[in-house]
Amino acid sequence: MLVHILQNVSDGIPQLKVPCNVGTISKQLKLDFPFEQHVCCPTCYSLYDVEVAPGDCIYKPTATGTPCGTEIFRQQKINPLGDISFTSYNSTPQNQSRRSGQIRLQGQPHLRIPHASFFSQSVLSWLEWFLNVPGIDDWACELSSHKSTIVSDVAQGTVWRSLFPSRSPSNQSLELGFNLFVDWFNPRGNKILGKQVSMGILALHCLNLQPRERFQQQNTCLAGVIPAPNQPDMMTMNNVLKPLVEELIELNNGKNINTPGHPHGRKVIVKLVCLIGDIVATHKLSRWGPLNGISEYGGERLVGILQKLKTNTLNGCSEQTIMKKFGQLQRLHKVDPQLHLAPSKNYTTSAL
Repeated sequence: MLVHILQNVSDGIPQLKVPCNVGTISKQLKLDFPFEQHVCCPTCYSLYDVEVAPGDCIYKPTATGTPCGTEIFRQQKINPLGDISFTSYNSTPQNQSRRSGQIRLQGQPHLRIPHASFFSQSVLSWLEWFLNVPGIDDWACELSSHKSTIVSDVAQGTVWRSLFPSRSPSNQSLELGFNLFVDWFNPRGNKILGKQVSMGILALHCLNLQPRERFQQQNTCLAGVIPAPNQPDMMTMNNVLKPLVEELIELNNGKNINTPGHPHGRKVIVKLVCLIGDIVATHKLSRWGPLNGISEYGGERLVGILQKLKTNTLNGCSEQTIMKKFGQLQRLHKVDPQLHLAPSKNYTTSAL
């Protein structure tokens, strides 16, 4: 009798397809953010789309400079299986059969695998998820209505007020300030012996959150993973920052994003407030190169720039070539480096 009852009950229950894998659950609930992949040159760190990446790097430091020419793909031979055709994998030009003593596979089935890849999250896609987390709008409105002269949060400081002058509670736009953290680490562990490699991290944190929640893992946007084994210098770091800066410029003008309090959309303005990292890392990001307004520099720096302009002009070089050498973060907004730089013992926090 009991078996008969259980069979009848089981027949009436609908068959539910409940996933038993954590990855499947995260995918169905849209908890995992897709990463964007770019082919990265191991020498100059130029980024290319996977579909249209050239065989050799074509980056030039200047308009009249010499191309990098580094081979950004390696070839892996494929063993043919029966009558399957692999001609679509062979995308190597015929005129590049030899380079640096290496013979490329021509007429044989092979895959082109990049030597290095740069992975990143879209800031706009991350914001669409982040702004739907409960409690984000409440803390921002509380800081906007704060009238006390006591500074208890970074959003009440001088730099923040200069970046967001219209801090009225009746303002329909949501103004978010972010910091950019950068650092390099050895994925093989901190060891002295053996091969040492360096992998970089670019992470964004929203400063509108409460201090105890800003740097939590769930509130971190992974803006970029710089591939190992080497580190970019101050010049090649611009190539890594270019996609991030272009997206921040677009968000700086405002984007309409749906939030719980504004289901029909709300204008969201994002600005980069400061950099966080050690001295070496922050110097790679915020190097002060020649800007359009030379008067922003003080004494020594101004004399150095004028002397450089004078020397290159006498040598016949164009001043426009010199003015094109700048840091990508300088495209966001003008700053006073003497006012917005606060070094500490282990880390340097520099407001942009």
